[in-house]
Parts: sequence; structure tokens; C-alpha cells
Amino acid sequence: MRQFISITAKVINALAALEKTTDVQTMSEAEVRNNLDKRFNLNYVEKVTKEDITVTQSGNYLKVEIAYDVIENIWGNLNVLVEFDDVIEVGTP
Repeated sequence: MRQFISITAKVINALAALEKTTDVQTMSEAEVRNNLDKRFNLNYVEKVTKEDITVTQSGNYLKVEIAYDVIENIWGNLNVLVEFDDVIEVGTP
């Protein structure tokens, strides 16, 4: 259970840091993805893939959603699936 908390905390911290970045709403989708990728690499976030990240931009509005699943083995053939969905919105739509 501790691992799930660690993973989601790292993703939430990366999103919070991105949200505080100067002029984040004017960044391109590639810049947003690159920024998150660097933060994930620094914090050893391996459960989030580029397909899990959705970037929506419209004028001065930016929405970044990260929806990912973590499957961990509990014991023997018993696994647990936890779904996460973290979002930030910056600017006005």
C-alpha cells in the first residue's frame, strides 16, 4: 500500500510543480510532456506512460490529466488494481 501512496504523491507533486511554472498555459503540448517526463525521470515514476497523459489547450487554458493504473502482486496469484486520475487546470477556458 505504501508504494501506491508513493507513486501517486510523485505524480501529484509533478503536476503541482508544472502548475506553478511561469506561463505554463502558453507552453506547447510537447513542452508540457517534456516537463512532466523530466520530473518523472528524476523521481523514478515508471508506472505512468505517455499514453496516460492527456493535454488539452485552448487559448489561455491548459488542462493536463494523468489517468493510470497500477497493478501489484499481493501474494501468490493475488493482485490488486488501483486506478488513479489526477488533473490540473490553468487559465480560463
